[in-house]
Amino acid sequence: MGGTVNPRYANGHRRRMVRARVLGQGRPCWICGLPIDPSLPNLDPCQGVVDEAVPVSQGGSPYQGGNCLPAHRCCNAWRSTKPVAVVREVQQVVASMGGAATPQQWCAMARAALAAVRRDKAISLPQQVEQSTDW
Repeated sequence: MGGTVNPRYANGHRRRMVRARVLGQGRPCWICGLPIDPSLPNLDPCQGVVDEAVPVSQGGSPYQGGNCLPAHRCCNAWRSTKPVAVVREVQQVVASMGGAATPQQWCAMARAALAAVRRDKAISLPQQVEQSTDW
């Protein structure tokens, strides 16, 4: 068995401690702004997960407090490796659309908002953003 180890889980105990600390603070999802229900089961789209502001794939730390933020699983999947600046811009557009009642609704609005931002501003986002998988 070869391959590289996911740095998030190279030290599983440490990552579990980070997750407990980040989600234990009771803060809302940094992406959609909605509360995170800690009682949801594993793999639920609205389950609380830890998102890295600077993605691990881009050199971000999976353990450093300032880089680890609370998010819903579906919001984290929508974000993928989009830069924080793009997320902030989409947040503004979704807010101007009236906001969302659920994380899934926010993600649907965010997909539409990102398309509108890209179309209106004719911005060219990195290839990785175009290939991200959304819920």
